[in-house]
Amino acid sequence: MRVLGLLGGTTYNATLLYYKQINAYVQNRLGGGHSSKLLLHSFDHAELFSFFQAGNYNEVSRQICTAAKNLKSIGAEAIVLCVNTNHRWAEDVESATAN
Repeated sequence: MRVLGLLGGTTYNATLLYYKQINAYVQNRLGGGHSSKLLLHSFDHAELFSFFQAGNYNEVSRQICTAAKNLKSIGAEAIVLCVNTNHRWAEDVESATAN
């Protein structure tokens, strides 16, 4: 089973949905007490939101990419962006974490 690195949503609510759905899928597919192997980086919503409000999208990208690289460095084999807002930086994350 692959280890997924979850980049938390801008609130915990979005992250929780991804966590639950991924684990439900794994349990349905593998049965029994199986669950997914996950690593999670949770962002401080207020901090990221301040960068959004200021239009400092380079800093948002930097923080997301740094978190993704950290998850990869501790064993994540794939990165999941747990919110629609952060998907605008998906290509940045892909480039930052390419081997």
